[in-house]
Amino acid sequence: PEAVIVATGSLEISPNMKTDGSAGLVTVREVLREDTDVGEKVIIIADEHHEEALGTAEFLADKGKKVEVLIRTLYAGGELDASTQAIIYTRLARKGVVITPLTRVKEIKNKTVFAGHVLSGEERRIEDVDTVVYAHIGKSDNALFRELKGQIQELYDIGHCHAPRKLHDSIWDAARVARKL
Repeated sequence: PEAVIVATGSLEISPNMKTDGSAGLVTVREVLREDTDVGEKVIIIADEHHEEALGTAEFLADKGKKVEVLIRTLYAGGELDASTQAIIYTRLARKGVVITPLTRVKEIKNKTVFAGHVLSGEERRIEDVDTVVYAHIGKSDNALFRELKGQIQELYDIGHCHAPRKLHDSIWDAARVARKL
């Protein structure tokens, strides 16, 4: 080929936290693919700042789950534009989803999520949790790109293969490369 565009996406990152396995610890992708049974009481750890955690919260709330989103920063979806964030927050509030900012998960034990306030250090226990969902943007799946490097004269990596970011960044990558070609 004269040129190759590699858009292999990203790989999910397994959560790295202390857990005894009493509450299922799964990723957003497992939930959305419906590869796992999600219990009734769900905690989502939003370790990303766009729409992944919030969209998953809505998906689960639509299935009748009781959902709480924990985020270390001031806002879940902090990288969303203000109007989109307001629309999503309104929908989630109407569906009973709780969003708790400035909260860091320390450990999951005996179906209890042990969390702490990021600033005050005040501890909180969330009991009877069936499932904890980890929302993270992932890491680049760039193995094919690296394998082809030096073998193809015009080689491009785009989208999450280049660097996990927002959808519009991936579209921009594709448009930029298409104009070059």
